[in-house]
This record gives sequence, structure tokens and C-alpha cells, in this order.
Amino acid sequence: MSSALSEPLLGTLAAFRQARPRVDLHLTEVDTGQGREAVARHETDRAVIRPSAPVRGH
Repeated sequence: MSSALSEPLLGTLAAFRQARPRVDLHLTEVDTGQGREAVARHETDRAVIRPSAPVRGH
């Protein structure tokens, strides 16, 4: 996970855990396609997805 994404995500997770200490979170890092498919198949409740960076020259 890039630091650009991890910094805000860590803060959000810390706030969530403080507000809801009895909720268990299970996090797994996967690529965008796998995350979307897991949500569509109801294998996971949420996916944190960020837009892809533009490819230079395209």
C-alpha cells in the first residue's frame, strides 16, 4: 500500500476502532479487480479503491 493511501486510511481505522471497539475488522490488500469482484460476490462488505494513476504518454 502506498504511503499516500495508508496515512489517511490508518487514521480512519483508528477512529473507527475507538468508536466501535467491539467490531472486528479483517483487512486484506488486493488489486482493484479482486476487490470489486469480492464485493459483487458478497465475499466482503467493503473495498477501498483508489483511481489508477495516469500512464505517461497516454
